[in-house]
Amino acid sequence: MGVVGVVVSGMLTGALFSMGPVYARLIGFAAPDVAAFMGVSVFAAVLTQLPIGRFSDRTDRRSVLIAVCILAALFAALAAMFGASSRAVLFVLAAAFGGIVLTLYSLSLSHINDHLQPSQMVSASASAILMNGAGATVGPIVIAVSMNAFGPPAYFAGMAALVGALGLYTLWRKTRRPSVPEEQKAPFVSAQPQAASGQMVAEVAAAGAEERT
Repeated sequence: MGVVGVVVSGMLTGALFSMGPVYARLIGFAAPDVAAFMGVSVFAAVLTQLPIGRFSDRTDRRSVLIAVCILAALFAALAAMFGASSRAVLFVLAAAFGGIVLTLYSLSLSHINDHLQPSQMVSASASAILMNGAGATVGPIVIAVSMNAFGPPAYFAGMAALVGALGLYTLWRKTRRPSVPEEQKAPFVSAQPQAASGQMVAEVAAAGAEERT
């Protein structure tokens, strides 16, 4: 479940950062508007990472992933249908979508860590970064092909389909395996792929120091 989440997160993040400016230009935005569109899409995640992550520490993390996927798919679908009608509406929906979808990597990585010992986390984090990068190379291609075939609305529609599929897969995984007891869960790691390795080293060092104490 965590591996699939990391890969799909890479697809979504790669598409957001690479195809987001293309989408904005195709609907007629000038350069300052493109910058504002991307800015609100990314900055919103600063506000959502920790609240969502801390909540996931206190419940089944997969339930939080499902909720995140549902919300992200909803906001993306609304942006695909109504975003071009109003700049203000588009900015609000882009911020809501970005703020939600950019938590997926951290949630997926934390879910992986819930099933590991501290000594395994650094190597797992490195593998997660690699898989996330693989997803980030595929995602922009998928969205670009969709936009070429169906026009600019396919930017958000394609990402709604991706995140919706992840939500359905997570729901199925909940039926296949029980949740991790709260006392055995690793703390939420608020990270993007480029920072994950350093944060995981810090987590392992802290765990080792606590054991020695």
